[in-house]
Amino acid sequence: MTAKDASLPMTLANMRSLGVRSVESLCRCGREAIVDVSALSGDITVPSLQGRLRCSGCGERLRHCRPNWLELRLPGMGRAAL
Repeated sequence: MTAKDASLPMTLANMRSLGVRSVESLCRCGREAIVDVSALSGDITVPSLQGRLRCSGCGERLRHCRPNWLELRLPGMGRAAL
């Protein structure tokens, strides 16, 4: 990975390669939700989802979107064998 690659926004394809299939979203009205984005194109960036998704409660565009890192599973992150 180059320094230029590190400065680019994360795409859904990159997020999926880490095992994360959903995003955490926050609306201006205070609602929070976990949104499954596995059906969307991999070339969409995570920040651009804010302009594409709307709150199911008030209908406004989302204020914040980020990968749902609770889904992240990397080697060594499980429980130690007893």
